[in-house]
Amino acid sequence: MQKIPQKGTTAPTLDDIIEKTPPKNFYIYGNPATGNVLVDQVIKYEALNQSLDEIFADRGVTFNGDLGVWAKGGLRTDRRPYHEVLSTRQIDRIAELFDDEIKLMGY
Repeated sequence: MQKIPQKGTTAPTLDDIIEKTPPKNFYIYGNPATGNVLVDQVIKYEALNQSLDEIFADRGVTFNGDLGVWAKGGLRTDRRPYHEVLSTRQIDRIAELFDDEIKLMGY
């Protein structure tokens, strides 16, 4: 995770952040050696509440449709699509770093 720059220092660039990001999250829910997913279900963040509603309903648990928490909800103020913000090189690098996750989630 990037630290907030101290007074008098320069904030990291987007390129710095991309290059310093751990390259994989797949190990959290999958076996990188085999490519097998090790959990029953991986849900997309953009469908989180709907998916949780279905999961809870299948188990007979009431879910009010909202977790009430948006961990990073206020961080991204620029809501333009990524292809309008990132350079082609940045998009390609992110695709390279997160290829397993992108394939798994069908992006």
